[in-house]
Amino acid sequence: MVAAFALTPCGFSETRSNGQNPRKTNTEFKCSLPEDFRFIRVDTQNKRLFLEGTEAKVASRRKVDSFLKRIDKAIADCVPSWRGSWSASFFSDPKFAGYKTEFSESIGSWGKAYVAEYDRNTQILTVLPLEKTKRRTRPVIVDP
Repeated sequence: MVAAFALTPCGFSETRSNGQNPRKTNTEFKCSLPEDFRFIRVDTQNKRLFLEGTEAKVASRRKVDSFLKRIDKAIADCVPSWRGSWSASFFSDPKFAGYKTEFSESIGSWGKAYVAEYDRNTQILTVLPLEKTKRRTRPVIVDP
């Protein structure tokens, strides 16, 4: 199953900012993505997707590997210029889906909600990237 998305389908129609780093989005970015992890928003300038997911769901090799392979194909078909160069950040709470600099007043909550990231260029998945003792990384090869 796939979900079509555009700018801000999950209630983030306004651009939140701390005055220094406004959210970068693009209303022209439209793709169909697998629904395994709910799409929250996109930063087209930095080629980053923000998705909702729990630590347990991201840690499930079968689920996350399958999803990343399908999303890689969807992105390659939809936005060829992103081929091999996109990334994804996974948040347990969608209201914190964004960059650390956007949440300076609630940085602790942001860090707790930030459960994983995937870098398509290196093909590395990092679970709990901010927790030194619990941090785990492993390769997820989506396209050899």
